[in-house]
Amino acid sequence: MIGSHIISARDFALLSAGGGDGRALETLLAGQFSRRVLLLQAVRESARASPGTLASLDTAYTLLADVQHDRPDVIRAVLTLPCVGLWAAACLRDGGDHNHRYLSCLAATAALRANRGFEIEVPVWDDMICLPTVGSVSLRTPGAQTARIQPLSNGDAIVVAGEESIRIPLDDKAIAPGWRPVRQLRASAQGLELRVWLEDAGPFRGPASLLLASPLTQDQVTRWEHVLHAAWRLLVRRHPEHAEAISTGLRVLTPLTSRSEGASTSVTAADAFGAVLLTPPSDTESLALTLLHESQHGKLAALHHLVPLHTNDSRARWYARWRDDPRPPNALLHGAYAHLGVAGFWHEAMRSGGAPLRSMAAEELVYWCDAVDEALDQLSSSGALTHAGTRFIAGMAGTLAQLGSAPIPCAPRRRAVDRGMCDRMTWRMRHLRPDPAVTDRHAHAWLNESKPAVTPEMTTVTLRAGERGPLGSARLLRARRATPDDLGDGPRPTTADIDYAQGRHEQALAGYKRELARDPGDPGGWTGLALALRDGEAHKAASFLADYPELVRAIAVRVRALGGGAPDPVVLTQWIADLGIEPSVR
Repeated sequence: MIGSHIISARDFALLSAGGGDGRALETLLAGQFSRRVLLLQAVRESARASPGTLASLDTAYTLLADVQHDRPDVIRAVLTLPCVGLWAAACLRDGGDHNHRYLSCLAATAALRANRGFEIEVPVWDDMICLPTVGSVSLRTPGAQTARIQPLSNGDAIVVAGEESIRIPLDDKAIAPGWRPVRQLRASAQGLELRVWLEDAGPFRGPASLLLASPLTQDQVTRWEHVLHAAWRLLVRRHPEHAEAISTGLRVLTPLTSRSEGASTSVTAADAFGAVLLTPPSDTESLALTLLHESQHGKLAALHHLVPLHTNDSRARWYARWRDDPRPPNALLHGAYAHLGVAGFWHEAMRSGGAPLRSMAAEELVYWCDAVDEALDQLSSSGALTHAGTRFIAGMAGTLAQLGSAPIPCAPRRRAVDRGMCDRMTWRMRHLRPDPAVTDRHAHAWLNESKPAVTPEMTTVTLRAGERGPLGSARLLRARRATPDDLGDGPRPTTADIDYAQGRHEQALAGYKRELARDPGDPGGWTGLALALRDGEAHKAASFLADYPELVRAIAVRVRALGGGAPDPVVLTQWIADLGIEPSVR
């Protein structure tokens, strides 16, 4: 069952460039199948200390082997389901007899798909028996721990739990008391078809930290299908290579519940290749972007299983524009690869959309190209990449250069640069700490109206991850796009933010100075100040503030703590900048 796998130079080049067609995805799928077989063996080994658990596993394993003999295609389809990877990871991490017994559900699924005679005991979760991609049985009598399943001569099956017996029709559209089939959504465009299971019940659908949705109503399923059809047409039209890869690799959509009103979330788990977990899609464009984005994560995870791209360095110390917390190298690579796909999405939207969409897409293209460029610079110097990883990011850089060469009007470019500056400055103020001795020395020099000596440790910082918070550009974005009546949750823009967003830069500058007079520790005040200063006479101060916001902020806070009140933020920044500190190199 286990083969050896080689990624061809062609497939590696396609994947490293951010693409990968159906042929490349078939190679990744073959690797995933072999990996799942190895994981299955590891789970059996982990159960050897528990004879009862091992016996249950052996029964299920034997049934899977019997099906494999006659229908290897069915076994490949079942073992490459996303839930198998999540189940195996849970068994190896947490153990537990009940977890291990889920293999019986997988074996029953395979036997039913192969139309093979069998009888097997399966576990019950929350008074429910779940067969992935087949359906779920809800028991009327609570408390059962196991049930038995066997097929009937007409192709249906029966579930027996204690005194309760439930007949389940295996027609995916059939309705029966206690039985709920898994819906399969289908979409087609230009001859390319997408078929995905909508898994909204049962265990091992996703990581435990996520809010998995309750079973959907038929109206909700219809809504999912409607938006999926439109999103699929868009993907096939604008991104045919990505659509081919998604058609080959995507097997399951798992609905999530939003943590707050209007919030959207999407996740790809490394152990669940072929699944995208997401909150209900709001519109065509956002679902198409989500599928493309998450497919990038899936491809990269599957490739790394075959060709290691990075070491196991887990230290979270790198900046990623799309997150507010420091990231380890593997997460930085994943984010960069996914957002390379996002940049490509907006590149095509800019070429093919109407005027309003083109302007927004141009801004997004610049913003995400810059974000990926920042990440690749850090990865190249991180020391965490393997030789293959170095070649991989070189392929990414080639695609990034092509995307970044698109002509962009000044206004959307400026908006994108503004956002990037806010994000980077806020991250630095949240997570980087200047040397306290340097901060104290400069605060006293300011109060004594003296000029401290410039020393190398002036810009030395210590990474000390602070609490997570909104991205630095959140206030600015909301100032641009929201009205007071629809702000909802999240950071509210200040009057100064709104003035800046509407082009009143002098008023914005005065507003940010007032904010910092009230609270010199406010990161939003410092980012806004840097934006408002750029086009005036204090552009040198603005540049320095953008490079070293953590130092300026720390000195201002220390001055107030020493009884000096809140210093004029522009004068203080200019004073520090005039000391002659070299600008940072990005």
